[in-house]
Amino acid sequence: MEETATALPDDVVLEVLARVADVAALFRCAMTCMRWRRLIADRSFLRRHWPENATHPSFLVGFFTQRKRYHGFEGNEEWPFPLDDVDVPDCDSPPVFIPAPRSVLGPGLRSLPAGVLDGAEPLTARRGLLLVRLRHLARSPVCLAVCDLLAGTCDMLPPLQWDHQCSSTSYAILTPEDSASSEPRTPAPGYSRFFKVLAMSFLRGINRAGGVVEYSYNLHTFSSAEPGWAAPAKRLGDHRRCDGPQYSPDVQGDAVVCRGGMAHWLCGNWFAEDRRDPANYFTIDASPEDDHISMANLTFMPIHVRPVADNYHLATVNGELMLYLLYTLKQGLWLDTWTRRDGAYWYRDRVIELKPPEKMRLHDGALYLWSGEKSGTLLIIDSQLCKYVACLVTGAVEEISDQFHGMVGDAVVPMEIDWPDLFMSRLAGALPHNRSML
Repeated sequence: MEETATALPDDVVLEVLARVADVAALFRCAMTCMRWRRLIADRSFLRRHWPENATHPSFLVGFFTQRKRYHGFEGNEEWPFPLDDVDVPDCDSPPVFIPAPRSVLGPGLRSLPAGVLDGAEPLTARRGLLLVRLRHLARSPVCLAVCDLLAGTCDMLPPLQWDHQCSSTSYAILTPEDSASSEPRTPAPGYSRFFKVLAMSFLRGINRAGGVVEYSYNLHTFSSAEPGWAAPAKRLGDHRRCDGPQYSPDVQGDAVVCRGGMAHWLCGNWFAEDRRDPANYFTIDASPEDDHISMANLTFMPIHVRPVADNYHLATVNGELMLYLLYTLKQGLWLDTWTRRDGAYWYRDRVIELKPPEKMRLHDGALYLWSGEKSGTLLIIDSQLCKYVACLVTGAVEEISDQFHGMVGDAVVPMEIDWPDLFMSRLAGALPHNRSML
């Protein structure tokens, strides 16, 4: 048998291996001999097995969150609520990884390395990189770090100074695969790999002459090929200002990164009279190559009925910008998917009927939404902080709240990993030098 396998040419062996559908079986094949390992570890073979634009639930490997801090609340007469109602992060514990249902990484939560990551807050993740905000004192500079979860490295960024009057901040990570340029990116000394971090801060100000509240936006950019943060991009005045303090922009938790590295944020008026009206929402679009920032209203193609939804959510699928509208209709839960073409009108592509459990509470919309770029999965957190994952192919909705017992309610950062990168990491796991954090 061994002689027969050795006699077969590489192209024939590759054709046989390409027909191995089960991931675990393919991994065992790679561990059989050095020749098969070399053939399977070739990136062109892995990309053939998992095409660039393929989607599958297995791309979603899990979620990062923070443990709750119970110490100091036990027996505290000034805290009259059950301990489960405590929603304060434990500043002495590092972030926790919780595998998704049927994750290829297996069951059981695990923590990131303790020490510098104690008390760190997960912010956003992309292509195996996790951005965290390190524990810091009030009014001190913001200290960030990028963890390469597969390589087991953690790169500390220079402190970020900004106006402490900013009402909120949102982040994005970019990798070399997101860049429109084909030039190689070499990290500066002290950094393990190339990446970019975008930090969009939202500043609130008072126009003394007009007596109105208005908002502006600052884009801060860091590249691991440079020694420090670039000068912030110019501020944009928000023309959606209004009399009185009731106007407050609600920004989607993290940016959506599309093909070419363009980052997009969805913003809206949290205190609008009708939050279901798309007229109260707009996008901020930023190019990390030239720091250009623009704003655009949600403008829908006139041939479509004007949409109304409980939740508006930006997403990206195969590098294309998408807009998801979640709403209830006739006791059912529905999701519309829209695509923006030519940078202008939004066109409706699909209407998906979701099948949630009866206990799901979405009377006023979801508290938080996240959609996977490659997994075809939607994470929904309802008003009771219960967590669900929805398959956008079948519409099936599964509750996963039990896995988050003892964790901070809405501090959830989902993690998708590209299959070739993940498979190579699993192969490296059999070697003594592997330092993967997952």
